[in-house]
Amino acid sequence: MAQSSNHLVFQLQEQLARKSEEKEVSLRVRQAVQFCKAETGIVVGNDTKMSGDDRMAMERCLVQNFLLKKGMDYFGKKDFIFIDMQGDKDVARLATKVYTPPAAEDDE
Repeated sequence: MAQSSNHLVFQLQEQLARKSEEKEVSLRVRQAVQFCKAETGIVVGNDTKMSGDDRMAMERCLVQNFLLKKGMDYFGKKDFIFIDMQGDKDVARLATKVYTPPAAEDDE
């Protein structure tokens, strides 16, 4: 019974470590995107609205400022990274908006 309990605790610790690492990598990507948006002047908040030139500028910025300087695994050990163009500040604004109900219409 004690061995089973220890195994469960070990599994939970491993899962927590993986989740923590995933969160860290996600934050790195978002911070890098925010940096490169400011660096390149790209203002779109959705990757589907980007031109080919903007895509190349973003990729160049990410590679030159992060992957080459900090290592090719800086954004995790992946072959492909999807970037939705939402930086860390963009996401923070989404989560901190205070709901304001619409103004009441006059019934005249």
